[in-house]
Amino acid sequence: MQHYEIVAQRFGRNIKYLRSMYGLTATQLSEKAGLKSRQHINNVESGKSTSLEAMVKLSNAFNIPLGYLLDKDIRRYALNRIGKAFEELKALTEEDLKRYEEKAEKIIGMLERG
Repeated sequence: MQHYEIVAQRFGRNIKYLRSMYGLTATQLSEKAGLKSRQHINNVESGKSTSLEAMVKLSNAFNIPLGYLLDKDIRRYALNRIGKAFEELKALTEEDLKRYEEKAEKIIGMLERG
């Protein structure tokens, strides 16, 4: 397997992980990133079609540096984001806190499953 194929597969796995973590459909992510279609996202996630332009658009859609998306363990970045989110929770209402607690439990479960 060529190096670029390994990078494309790693990038695709990270995008799929993030899309799942954020609860987005492939259609929603394609719209958010300004990509052609749901199928384009599916191709990226499977490592079949990962142009530099698509990588940059997806990186921007998640507001994550491209280098993190090329990293072998994107979960490290996810854990940092969770820590920052908990700091922001202090200013929320009880109803908001309950909603975020449910989302955090889902994310933690995903991280534990690897």
